[in-house]
Amino acid sequence: MTNEIVIDAPPEKIFRTVSNLGNWPMILPHYRWVQPLPDGSVKMGARRGSIPV
Repeated sequence: MTNEIVIDAPPEKIFRTVSNLGNWPMILPHYRWVQPLPDGSVKMGARRGSIPV
């Protein structure tokens, strides 16, 4: 099984958008928060339905 979408935007704009993890909660409603960590990684909170994960 595969999922596929077509995005009508230049690859550079897509990369800029998805690589800005701090904005994910604004554009992906299932993400509740994103916390950058000192080592450069991030901690994220999300929901699956009404259940926090």
